[in-house]
Amino acid sequence: MDIIAKCLQPGYELDEGELPQVVEQLIVCLSVMEPELTHIQLVADLGKTESFREKGDQLIEPLLTLLKNSEVPREVLQQVMRGLGNLGYYHKPSKDKILLHSGAKCIVKHLTEEVNNNNNKDDNSLIRVMCLVVTNVSCEHKELGIDLMEEGVLCPISRVVRESNSCENILAGIGALRMLVDCGKACQEPFIVAKIPEVLVARLGEVGMQEVIEKLLEFLKEIMETEELNELKVELVRKKIGQPLCLIGKWNHVKESKQAALEMLGMLATEDECMKLLYADDVITSSLFDWLDSADIDAKCSGLYLAVNFARNEENCVSLMERGLQDRLVGVLTETGEEKEGVKLAYVCWSILRNLSICHKNKDELCDKFLPSLTARYLVSSNESIVFKVLSAVRSLLTKSERSCHVFLTAGGEMVPLLVQMESHSIEHIQSESSRLIATLVKGSSGDREGLERIWSCGGVKSLIYLLRSKHDVMKNEGVLALYILANEMPALKDEMCEKEVDNILWEFLNNQLVAEECIATEYLSNVIMLVCKIGLSDVTDENLICLKKLGLRHKDNEQIQTIVSSVLSSKS
Repeated sequence: MDIIAKCLQPGYELDEGELPQVVEQLIVCLSVMEPELTHIQLVADLGKTESFREKGDQLIEPLLTLLKNSEVPREVLQQVMRGLGNLGYYHKPSKDKILLHSGAKCIVKHLTEEVNNNNNKDDNSLIRVMCLVVTNVSCEHKELGIDLMEEGVLCPISRVVRESNSCENILAGIGALRMLVDCGKACQEPFIVAKIPEVLVARLGEVGMQEVIEKLLEFLKEIMETEELNELKVELVRKKIGQPLCLIGKWNHVKESKQAALEMLGMLATEDECMKLLYADDVITSSLFDWLDSADIDAKCSGLYLAVNFARNEENCVSLMERGLQDRLVGVLTETGEEKEGVKLAYVCWSILRNLSICHKNKDELCDKFLPSLTARYLVSSNESIVFKVLSAVRSLLTKSERSCHVFLTAGGEMVPLLVQMESHSIEHIQSESSRLIATLVKGSSGDREGLERIWSCGGVKSLIYLLRSKHDVMKNEGVLALYILANEMPALKDEMCEKEVDNILWEFLNNQLVAEECIATEYLSNVIMLVCKIGLSDVTDENLICLKKLGLRHKDNEQIQTIVSSVLSSKS
């Protein structure tokens, strides 16, 4: 009995040493005018094993020769496709040969014909096999995947996903689409953006086939997490992917799908263009408020995540306030505690407040609703992430708002001393943010002698000096400006600043600027010179004067610095 006959015997276990002989004989069997179906099927079955794949890439060419026959019977076609798919499974030499011998064109031709003629048959296993072939041969082989797309494979695969009545065929089609997207992402294949969004939106919008919905949501998550696919994400939103996601996000009978859909909406909204398109869809914005009013924690949290992204746009901030978002935030913050879910909700609420308060039109109403009671409560939270987010949100609320600063200082009671105490906090970013909030208060209280005295009496100067020692120029400048306002409006503070060696810190900085390779921002340098003149001009030394002269020479083209330096030098001459 020859080796092929043995292999066809039920239960025969092929020895690895027999593989070369088997491959050699199968090549002969497949090269005849009309090869036997059992021989083709044997190739397909043996191709499931890694050991056979390692030796069997020589069978690719005879299989493709059969495939190029336009009159190949369906039962033969199915086994040929199985053979190609199994031999190509994670085996690059086989895929290379499919690419070399124009296999993509043959695969697409037969798949297209089968979809055109038999896509709606529930038991069409040939379509499923051909979708799996596309998946297997394009997996980890970008060139072959792109070749398949150039031959038009996305058209029949898309029709399988969108129109088929067979759950198994749809799942196989989704698997093929996922692999093709992975192949085309690096080079931004236009086929992907042109074909896939409409298919996914249409199928996701059809209720039923729960397993299909789950696979589609997994596919969408992969797209969301792939940076190179931003154009595809935007096109998905243009095709209204948000609406079926909203529908699934309101399901109560399948919690996993509900959470996945809500997560997808949140991920889509992180992209600026997607966020604008989603917000323009009233179905989605209405759903957002439904979720905020829900007793379901996951739904409420998802609504908040959507809101924080929508609030990155100033026009959206105004309309969200008009629809009552601020009242929902107050409700959530009033009801939540220090448990894990409560902390998550509170963190997002304060993030939203920070975004809303950037819009000047919103500041007064937000000030009335969040200062001081809610702010005071959350500033003493045991969760450091919450404390930092509250500080950031309140600083945004107080920026360029004298009224908010006045309310904070007069109604806040113990909050200013609390901020000053945070300067010695063990977490550096809380130290920085609390000190920046003090600086914002000073700037917003310019002209308010009572407010400035309150900041001073609570030890606010210490926080501003902390900013002077920061590694970040923006923070240093905030500290310098705030100290200048205090020194200008409260001359008695000059001695305290000198006692705390503020002038020494500033002169050290100015001297360092003489040897720095890069010039510091002009505004910051001007502010430093102005402050040092305000608090320490009477004690200026010859060394200090030399420093100022050199700075003037280094910045001879800057009119502002020249004016300040000239004024100082003339007053000391």
